[in-house]
Amino acid sequence: MPLYYKSGGAWQDTKDIYIQRSGAWRQCAEVYVKVDDVWRPLLYKSGSATYTSGNGSFTVPAGVTSITVSIVGGGGSGGSGTEVGNGGGGGGGGAGTYKNTTITVSPFQVISYSVGGRNARSTFGSIIANGGTNGGNGGNGSGGGGGSVGGASGQRGTNDGSSGSGGKGGNSPFGTGGAGGVYANGKNGSGYGSGGGGAGFRDRSSPHYWTGGVGTGGKIQLNW
Repeated sequence: MPLYYKSGGAWQDTKDIYIQRSGAWRQCAEVYVKVDDVWRPLLYKSGSATYTSGNGSFTVPAGVTSITVSIVGGGGSGGSGTEVGNGGGGGGGGAGTYKNTTITVSPFQVISYSVGGRNARSTFGSIIANGGTNGGNGGNGSGGGGGSVGGASGQRGTNDGSSGSGGKGGNSPFGTGGAGGVYANGKNGSGYGSGGGGAGFRDRSSPHYWTGGVGTGGKIQLNW
């Protein structure tokens, strides 16, 4: 509910309100008006903020008393494929844990945040979203397991006795897991919080080492 004032014949939007207290001007955290017997904040304006890397702090804007937090940890990388013996495809990396919750805050409250890189957790205040784990490496005759810590699991690698493919990386609400490799390296995840694809393999006389794709870092989305 914005507050307007008239200046030069035009209505202007009030940005802040100050009161004089003990000889000093102080910014009001909020001003309330009673509408239909309900007290409503006057300075509130909707907004959003997005963080995709690093650490820092967020200051709650004037008039804001609740924030919806969407947060995901970093995704895990895909496992390697092996051509040793009967070979095995690598498992896909697990997606980071995703949380969506609305918290109560106070105007001008300062909240610390941290956006996780691959495999690392993201935090916003006391909210924690763990990172995904890496997919398992392929073994002699077996595919590697998919990684997961609360997020979507990566798929297991395959083996048919002569060749196999890597498992797909786990998806997150902010990203898509990388595809598993077929006689090739796994694909990297895309977006945020997704897992990398596992590497495939094929049997041959000169064994080759195939690598899994990398997972993606986390993300924090705020809406008020």
